[in-house]
Amino acid sequence: MERNRRQFICDLFAIALGSTVARNTLAAPCVAVVEGKPLENVEGEVLTCFSDKLPDFSVYTLNGTARKLSSYYGKPLVANIWADYCMPCKEEIPLLNTLAESISVLGICDDPMINNSTNLSHALGRLEQRVNYPNVYVTKETDRKLNACYVSKYGVGLAVPTTFVLGADGRISYHRRGTLTEGDEYRKLVAAISVRR
Repeated sequence: MERNRRQFICDLFAIALGSTVARNTLAAPCVAVVEGKPLENVEGEVLTCFSDKLPDFSVYTLNGTARKLSSYYGKPLVANIWADYCMPCKEEIPLLNTLAESISVLGICDDPMINNSTNLSHALGRLEQRVNYPNVYVTKETDRKLNACYVSKYGVGLAVPTTFVLGADGRISYHRRGTLTEGDEYRKLVAAISVRR
């Protein structure tokens, strides 16, 4: 029943994108297909939707170097998706800075206006506080594909901020859609990190 519900949601999202949907029972609830081809990342590889890992999409560093998300694996990682226009994203920076003292944290800017390393550098410079962890950005195309995968997994669009705790192997052990605060959700995140170590 859950599989049918997810497929229905993915089908609806695909219609909104003007695409079709193909079932992929091995890797994910569904894979969106645009113009008859599976979603691909910037390098032309198929962007496999969520199963128990984030898709291995391309991110770009402050110096413009392209890296795969998986290149940050090897130890537990907190991946925080944010945008320059998002006030709640800025409010959670102190908690993320605290986490960065004991675990790898990666800020992933998913903002259509941040489309190059100069824009990312300016966005970080506009913050009223220091960010003590690396930040990268994704392209508009990767954002669209990541959002399609997120909808297929969770039934809603990707929002900012969204935070994931990933194990050394990239498996998701915690997911929070919304602002991290010093409450129950933050304690769950810290517990998930402890389990993944």
